[in-house]
Amino acid sequence: YGNGTFVAVGDLASGAGPIRTSTDGVAWTTSGVGTNALRGVMFDGSRFIAVGDGSALFTSDTTTIFSAPNAASWTAKSLGTAGVALRAIANIGLNYVAVGSNAALYTTNDSTLATAWTSQNANAGTNSLNAIMGLTGSKFIVVGANGTVRVADTSNLATWTTPTLPGGFATSL
Repeated sequence: YGNGTFVAVGDLASGAGPIRTSTDGVAWTTSGVGTNALRGVMFDGSRFIAVGDGSALFTSDTTTIFSAPNAASWTAKSLGTAGVALRAIANIGLNYVAVGSNAALYTTNDSTLATAWTSQNANAGTNSLNAIMGLTGSKFIVVGANGTVRVADTSNLATWTTPTLPGGFATSL
């Protein structure tokens, strides 16, 4: 939700990813359709950003990140790596982190999201990373399959560590 607009993304039976918008949460319109399933969307304070599965039809060798300042028109941006199934994206200031299947974790501090995405090692084996959140201040937290939890500070997004968790924490997120 941002700028008075709800945005939802998903996966059609055809594999395409619809982008739906609403100002009241009741009546929804399709404002765009990605060529592949879209799995996550966020608002960074000035625009919406949606991420999803690789898009061979959109560009032959890239994963697609869609961005829109008004949620009505969408522009494709390139992650620069083929075949990545992205699940979520978050930001803290100019630091953006996108996560996905097979421990995919990409970072950039390029506000245009057009260049400079860097693959990072989350030390998560092949576990899917399913969600990310930018915490107040300068920390990102990522959660994924088989109890995977990683944190990093915006000052060093190349280093992701496992935090100490309370007993009984879920083993599959």
